[in-house]
Amino acid sequence: MGEKNPNYGHHWTPEMKQAARERLKNRNYWGPNNPNYGHHWTDEIKKSHLKEEKQTQDVKKKIMEELLNGLFWKLVIRLF
Repeated sequence: MGEKNPNYGHHWTPEMKQAARERLKNRNYWGPNNPNYGHHWTDEIKKSHLKEEKQTQDVKKKIMEELLNGLFWKLVIRLF
């Protein structure tokens, strides 16, 4: 993050931006060429996807709670 990121301070020139736009245009995934074009999710797939998202959120929440709890106690120990 920040200064440690290899792209920190890197600025795109107009030529670089235009080249990226052209690459995106040439991928040809628009409309019927997109693999998900016309795809409709069934209720079963939606529920499965939502369940996976909820599990991921629960894991992230648990990790954050453990990190914050650990940081809290480290700060308490430093103060006393």
